[in-house]
Amino acid sequence: MSTCFMLMNNPMDLIMNLVVDTTVTSNQTVVEGAIKKYKVDFDAASKQAIFTFKMYDSSKFYKLRIVADAEKNLEDLTTTEHFFKIVNTLGLTINMAKSKKKSLAIKVDMERSYVYLEDLSSNNGATYKFHGWLEH
Repeated sequence: MSTCFMLMNNPMDLIMNLVVDTTVTSNQTVVEGAIKKYKVDFDAASKQAIFTFKMYDSSKFYKLRIVADAEKNLEDLTTTEHFFKIVNTLGLTINMAKSKKKSLAIKVDMERSYVYLEDLSSNNGATYKFHGWLEH
């Protein structure tokens, strides 16, 4: 069962700065610019938040899958608690990016399956660390 939390067509003022790091091939993919459309889903069966987005001037859709907070043991949490831990953090960060006119800064470490999301409410460069990966 999947629940759509947020769906935005032509969102105003949401800028993405996404870095995908693949150490295996010594490659780095960078996705930068304005997001044309996005949505945030939550798959209750796999306890995944799925951030799907499309950039302006591109026909490609990206899916960022976030499974759990890497700093805390979330194995014992219910599906509802997972939803609030992951989707709430992502949603608040998107809102903060739009209201402060800042980039949504995300780094994906494909080798270790980590997603780092910049905490825009912090001035010291703090990040949220999740387990996850990018599909494109």
